[in-house]
Amino acid sequence: HSGYGLTLSVINNTALMNLFSQGTFGHGGAFGTGGYVDPKNDLGVIFLPRMNDGAASPAQHVLSQIAESAVR
Repeated sequence: HSGYGLTLSVINNTALMNLFSQGTFGHGGAFGTGGYVDPKNDLGVIFLPRMNDGAASPAQHVLSQIAESAVR
């Protein structure tokens, strides 16, 4: 669902990431961290949980729901 440009992930298919619009860019990191900027929706998301082994997934899901409800 994404490509890469300037070391950042660029979303070109929003089927799997319904929060972000096409053209959103960012990067996921270690321990569940990530940061994305969606220029179309004027939205920036930074998530710094410091959890490993996929333990951050439930918190990431909740954050996505909160951000999505703020945009819609």
